[in-house]
Amino acid sequence: MNAIRISRTAIVICAMVAGPWTPAARAVVLEGKEITTAFYFPDQNTIGFGGVPVVSTVGPGVEIQASPQGFPIASIDFDDTSITLDFFVSLNGTVAPFNGWRFYDASGTIPAFTGARLTTALPGWSVSYDADDIWLNGSGSTYTAGSSLRIDVAAVPEPAACALMGLGLVVVGAARRCARAQATLRCSVGAARRLA
Repeated sequence: MNAIRISRTAIVICAMVAGPWTPAARAVVLEGKEITTAFYFPDQNTIGFGGVPVVSTVGPGVEIQASPQGFPIASIDFDDTSITLDFFVSLNGTVAPFNGWRFYDASGTIPAFTGARLTTALPGWSVSYDADDIWLNGSGSTYTAGSSLRIDVAAVPEPAACALMGLGLVVVGAARRCARAQATLRCSVGAARRLA
């Protein structure tokens, strides 16, 4: 019975602690941050087609109306956890070691990337990442006017989220320990009654 009471108390405490901050408990990845975009060709060391890096502050609306290279092919929209490219021309990507975009943290304000997942029906695209860069390679790819692709990004969780998870684990451990102690006490009392 005490274990149930402790569990209820733990749930109430966790709800009170986490409730007001639930939206902030998730990591803010890109929202409000500056991200730099550049088009690289024919490799990851060369900005291609006369393009220049473009710095965007992530917020509402499309940040880049025409991709930053000599021949724009797509708009680029950032939100907190994804990057979306909407193509407005139809082409096949030239085959090269690298032919695509680099999205990166030039100012050191974005948490380290821990994941990048590509969602598209377009053939030939691939995505890779490291702590500060997301690389979208379209070498040999196909894209048509009106098509799109999305990259979902993840970052290292904020310490507050980890602290809340740790608090929850401590509460669960304490509840289990109390339940185990009560079960041992009941066995001891039952054995003493049988002996008496």
